Amino acid sequence: MSKHATRAGVVWVLLIAGFWLIYGLTPRHNYSYDGLCYACDVELAPVSNLFHPNHLLYTAVSSEAWHLFRWFGYPGRALFFMQNLNAFVGALAVALLGWLVSRRYGAVLGLVAGGCWGASYALWSEVTDPGCYAWAALAAVLLLGLLLESDQADAFWVGAGHGVLVLFHQMLILLAPAFAVQLVMRRARPWRALLAYSMGLLLTVGLPYGLIATVFHGSSWREAIYWALGPGGPPPGVAILSRFWWSLDWVPNVVNAWKGLVGSLLWYEFSKTSFAVGSIVLAIGIGAWTGWVVRKRRWARRKELWSLLIWVIVLNVFLFFFYTGTIRYRILLWPVLLYLAAMALAETHRPFVYGTLGFLGVLGMLVFNGWRGLRPLRQVPPGLAYVEWVAREVRETDFLLFAGTGDSSVQNVYMAYFAPRVPARSVQGYFFSHPGGDITFLDRRVRLSVLQGGRFWVESSLLDPAFQRVLETGALRPVPPGTLARWFRAYRVEEERTGPAGYRLARLRPLKKVFQAR
Repeated sequence: MSKHATRAGVVWVLLIAGFWLIYGLTPRHNYSYDGLCYACDVELAPVSNLFHPNHLLYTAVSSEAWHLFRWFGYPGRALFFMQNLNAFVGALAVALLGWLVSRRYGAVLGLVAGGCWGASYALWSEVTDPGCYAWAALAAVLLLGLLLESDQADAFWVGAGHGVLVLFHQMLILLAPAFAVQLVMRRARPWRALLAYSMGLLLTVGLPYGLIATVFHGSSWREAIYWALGPGGPPPGVAILSRFWWSLDWVPNVVNAWKGLVGSLLWYEFSKTSFAVGSIVLAIGIGAWTGWVVRKRRWARRKELWSLLIWVIVLNVFLFFFYTGTIRYRILLWPVLLYLAAMALAETHRPFVYGTLGFLGVLGMLVFNGWRGLRPLRQVPPGLAYVEWVAREVRETDFLLFAGTGDSSVQNVYMAYFAPRVPARSVQGYFFSHPGGDITFLDRRVRLSVLQGGRFWVESSLLDPAFQRVLETGALRPVPPGTLARWFRAYRVEEERTGPAGYRLARLRPLKKVFQAR
């Protein structure tokens, strides 16, 4: 191996180690809802929960890795293991993007591109969470490398490789048109290559989805298709193409799409200045790149430019209507945007200038995003202290009802992961499944617990008429107003206990004696 190759390898290893260290030193304790759900699935859920339709292999791979490390003596829970693993995978994705850029446009631009992506708020906030987007980021970079080298490999295996990466995030299937254009423009027998690519893609995607849908969701064709194609977590009865997920409001969509793109680079929630700076930088960058393409007529000379532009266009059109403004989905967009930027900057022949400016820009992003964006996520949420206290106060024979939303309550997923032995239900979760306001099943569960000698606990805030109105007109809509008040009239408060930060639980008893049915 040459000295140059050795030095280059050391540079990329140091880049991985550097960002792994940065991500490891900024762990978040305010976990995302989805990330905690995946940790619950790894530790507590049945096998069927290891396969989420939107990112089929993430939870299953995390589960196998966690059990393997436990076999070697790892003592931690799945949540913390998944965070550490994601930090490494994210750092690997950053270095891989830098290496892809450096192969064609030099090490300076490669380091700047990788550093810019690694310091971005979207990637940084996700790779310190137990969620799925560290692996999705790695899949996106691998897919970019596969696209750039697709003319060097058999079309069937290009499709198969694309299909495997789709199993880590379903949205990557949308990039099939980019591969189709690349194959058609760069193959001697384009339609034959396109057919082979399609077969490889359909087999590697269709077989795993079909097998899992048949085994775990095969009671009907409708259930299987809805599981495979529908976004996870909608209320019962919500169709795949519904306004729950999609928006046709053009003006708000434009605003949200721009906010999502800017916010994925610089966190702006607490600073109008950062949003203005990010908007100006992005606008200048997009304008300069467009001018370079038109003025230099690069669109006619670089055939890979078409497929990369289709990548950008297809994802942006999709995100313009689907969950507009969502920052984490832009992780799948930034590798190709940074590659296109490097493509333009490489022809300026000013590596020192752009290297210096890029280094300063990455350093500024690290400081700003780390302080303004990541620092709040490092704070332990009050709900975690509530859950730990509840786990000591509520017995396994009792039943707890909590709001599941608001500062005075805990999220249901925190209760499920950190206090799994406490029988509990959130009001928000219950009415999510019973939007009409039918309280029968919850009341039956409460009375069964009392009948068996258990105690019925509720968060004291749920007994406040003002908070009940807030819930029923906000998080619980369309539950009829007065539903909670009418239900609680059948109970009286027997005891109240105060926990950390003024968090309170009230023990209720039915006004009428509960008799066992004969």
